[in-house]
Amino acid sequence: MTAATFDDLGISLRDSHGQQRTHCPQCSGRSKTLSVNLDRGLYQCFRCGWSGRVGSASHWLDDYRERIRKADQARDRAREQATRNAFALWNAAAPAMWHPYLKGKAVLPLGIRQRDRRLVVPMFDIDGGLWSCQTIDEDGTKLFLRGGRTTGLFYPIGGFEGFVGAESGGLEIFIAEGFATGAALHLYFRPHAPVAVAFNCGNLAHVANALRSRYRHARLVIAADNDQWTDGNPGLTHARRAADGVGARVIYPQFDGLDVSGKPTDFCDLRLLQREMRR
Repeated sequence: MTAATFDDLGISLRDSHGQQRTHCPQCSGRSKTLSVNLDRGLYQCFRCGWSGRVGSASHWLDDYRERIRKADQARDRAREQATRNAFALWNAAAPAMWHPYLKGKAVLPLGIRQRDRRLVVPMFDIDGGLWSCQTIDEDGTKLFLRGGRTTGLFYPIGGFEGFVGAESGGLEIFIAEGFATGAALHLYFRPHAPVAVAFNCGNLAHVANALRSRYRHARLVIAADNDQWTDGNPGLTHARRAADGVGARVIYPQFDGLDVSGKPTDFCDLRLLQREMRR
């Protein structure tokens, strides 16, 4: 078994203490937990314990391919079901008029809907296709539909037509993490500007790449969360990384002279603190 065999499978390997690491098809973890020692002919996943010997007698390669195939099929089935659930949830929801979460954040619904006591935020791809939804409870708990796609999906505050206008008029398109942050930008900091809600910092780069591929001449601005209370400031770190990939600029809230006892991080927090200070 050689590294070329892994290359043939499309597996990217890297050296780590004399071992090769990749994703495990058995547990489908996000981290590279499957260790392959090509010299000794052994493999082991440190997450689920799947292990064995690499070699023709063990049919390791066939086993790996089969596990990958089944994992892909399971993922595709889960996504298809999540998409059906998203359409059902979105069609059954009513326009959001009043909700404790919106009141607490001092933002308007801006097109999202409500089902029972949960806000429903649709998640679209760059072509406007609905894939999944995020729900927000009264206490701010956010959940994605089980098994649904998230990568590269966003909610367009102002509608997709706003993005087209930005492209033709050379205007700015903002990319933010959460709905409340995007709403605060659209309502208060950059009135009426198109905003793509990426849902989390890890998705910023994917959304930025999708927007750049479609709107090549628009000016992209990533409105980062300033996670200054978290080691490594993931909001700002991911935002800068995403910006570098598409030639965007980064803005982030600063809280000088404001009460930071509540550990604010985003533009919605900044708006609320500014409003409180003026009272």
